[in-house]
Amino acid sequence: MKENSGWVSIIVPVYNVQEYIEECIRSIISQSYSQIEVILVDDVGADDSMAIAGKMLATSKLSWQTISHKHNRGLSAARNSGVEVARGEFIYFLDSDDWISPTCIEVLVESARKYQSQIVSASFCDYGLDGTFSEIIRDCLPCSETPLEFYVDKNSSVFSMACNRLIRRDFYAASGVRFSEGIYYEDEPWTFAIMSKATRVSFVKDATYFYRRRVGSITVNQKLNMVRINSRYYHLRNCTELFLTTDIINKKGVREWFARIICNFLSALVKSDLKRDDKTFFLNKLFSEIYIPTKELNRMTFCMYGLLKKISFLFPASTWVNALMFIRNFKSTVLRKIKK
Repeated sequence: MKENSGWVSIIVPVYNVQEYIEECIRSIISQSYSQIEVILVDDVGADDSMAIAGKMLATSKLSWQTISHKHNRGLSAARNSGVEVARGEFIYFLDSDDWISPTCIEVLVESARKYQSQIVSASFCDYGLDGTFSEIIRDCLPCSETPLEFYVDKNSSVFSMACNRLIRRDFYAASGVRFSEGIYYEDEPWTFAIMSKATRVSFVKDATYFYRRRVGSITVNQKLNMVRINSRYYHLRNCTELFLTTDIINKKGVREWFARIICNFLSALVKSDLKRDDKTFFLNKLFSEIYIPTKELNRMTFCMYGLLKKISFLFPASTWVNALMFIRNFKSTVLRKIKK
């Protein structure tokens, strides 16, 4: 690739997906847009996924290359490795068990050109375990010059997905944002961070991405164990670090959004399979490490959390867990009565 103008580097992490990889690669080969570089990142799986993908690309007209890890490092590391060697004007993340529409790259590049946006997002289709499709259509404005405020708006329907976003490579390199390795739900802190750096984003209403839910995937297997709770906590801590080094906490809607994130974490912690001592451990970390917004708080759980923090010295730490569980049960009871 001598000149990167107009080229799109599609980064495809590959790990044990031989049942799905053919559909993924075929969707890339079938693109109406021709200036495409495919980067396969071999994350050291135990099946023939890489061989299948390589054979298909070798007979295509697309530019492509392979990056090989020495050992399995996970999705975040694979995406980071792909970015390091990408040469296109734009980068695009595609998971190897998903696929894209024939005009996906074309319509995203058109939007990036029209609005001079740093990031372009689009709607997608959810392909369920039962084989049914569900279109998740984003009814957004075609362009926004306040990306973070738009992202945290609870009515904006902008999801925390790394895939299905076209990103200008020079902007991404300058942002310093990368995927955090060794955690689940890596898209959440990544999306918040990249939106906090952007100054202009655009949106395509068309469903360009087909997201496959499959048995064994992280999104389907949602058992709340220690690793998953710790990964959710990482998102809170990552946000706190950004709040302490920038002024983004003062942007419209960010405080209320962060309050919702804390509420969601507390709810997940209470529902998790963790032992009581482990739940108390995470609550202690919350009290000592996480930035606590004090404005625009309108949810009962978070308000009670703030109260517990203020009076926590009066009670043993284990009572915090009891109180949160009581609040959750109380809210559930009230909601059931309201529905009746």
